[in-house]
Amino acid sequence: MKKRNLFAEITEGFDALTDERAGKQTLRTHEVEIHPAPDVTAANLPQDKVGQRVQVRVRIGERKAIVIPRRYISTRFGVDYVRLVAADGTVSEAPVQTAEGPTADTAEILSGVRAGDVLTPAAVAR
Repeated sequence: MKKRNLFAEITEGFDALTDERAGKQTLRTHEVEIHPAPDVTAANLPQDKVGQRVQVRVRIGERKAIVIPRRYISTRFGVDYVRLVAADGTVSEAPVQTAEGPTADTAEILSGVRAGDVLTPAAVAR
């Protein structure tokens, strides 16, 4: 593996930024390794389908996540909170870190609660 010269790379980046701000176009070249396309076969594939295009969806990974309805989240001063119900019935608020959920009305909880915690919908602002 070739040793990188980070100072030269950073200097090149700043020079390119200066040129871009001055309206100059920066052209770069990259070496690309070309590999032959793999030969793929499918048993019992009718020959009339060969050469045709199809739309496919490939699942490339999945993970377990905590996803809740957005109505369970309240936001104050840029911080998201959920309301936790304790075993004795008391309600407390916990800050959570969220991400977009699979649908517009859901959110994924990244941190702040764990599986098994009981939540109640956020209080309506008055």
